[in-house]
Amino acid sequence: MKFKAIEELPRAKKKHLQKFLEDFMNSGEAYVEVIFSDHEYKNSKSCYSCMYIAARRSKQAIRVARIDGRVFLINLLLTR
Repeated sequence: MKFKAIEELPRAKKKHLQKFLEDFMNSGEAYVEVIFSDHEYKNSKSCYSCMYIAARRSKQAIRVARIDGRVFLINLLLTR
């Protein structure tokens, strides 16, 4: 086994959900519904859970809501 010295750690590529949330924040919309297919998420609960975690990790002013089996993103900067 060997090791190699490096100057700095490489940055991880942005994940799909982080890019999705970034696009939402740049869209200028206050409210959007997340439309997902069966091959992306099993149900709205799993979609909500993934979106919620991604929104928290993004440290952006995003609220994720699940109402009647549908998932919504809310831009808190535009709704205050």
